[in-house]
Amino acid sequence: MIRTPFKRHRHRPRLSRRQKAVNRSHARIRAIGERAAATLKAWKALVRLRCCPHRTTAIV
Repeated sequence: MIRTPFKRHRHRPRLSRRQKAVNRSHARIRAIGERAAATLKAWKALVRLRCCPHRTTAIV
């Protein structure tokens, strides 16, 4: 399931406390994935990976 953070709208410029908490939680989880991808790129681990995507995720 793909979840997206809450956005502010023109007619509702402020987010509720709950929405802000959900956005913070989303950012924490996303940051972990971003750092992992950056580390793999730095190691050049995915440069010559030639197999199906399902197997790739099992390897990584």
